[in-house]
Amino acid sequence: MIKKIFFICLFFVLIFQCFYGYTVRVLKNVDGSIKVIHPAFNSKKESESLEQFLNRVFSKANPDNLTYEDIDSSLIPGDRKDRNFWKKDNGKAIEIDTDKKSIHEAEKLDKKNTKDALKLKLNLTTDEWNLLQEKITE
Repeated sequence: MIKKIFFICLFFVLIFQCFYGYTVRVLKNVDGSIKVIHPAFNSKKESESLEQFLNRVFSKANPDNLTYEDIDSSLIPGDRKDRNFWKKDNGKAIEIDTDKKSIHEAEKLDKKNTKDALKLKLNLTTDEWNLLQEKITE
């Protein structure tokens, strides 16, 4: 019975968070990347108002006084897979910086192709290549 009640409560919490967002702070780093701060509501003190709690959490998470924007969590992409390429313009939802992602993927592919070409040139099997990599990193 307790498990049923727990799962029902968990279900409603998840539904609430999916459809009714909460405030997150988006910090804009010097290099143009962003950092999203999600407050842990279970750390709110009983004596604090919601505003006091958010001020405490957000100020602690931003010791360098970076510029920021508070937004609703529903404006964050649901998939965190590309979070290294997220960008944020004032007043808009968080988007994926497709140029930055394309450059990263091209560099990654170029690095892989270089390794594959070297492996072919040295006429190594995959096992021999892996053994060589291990010896190099020792």
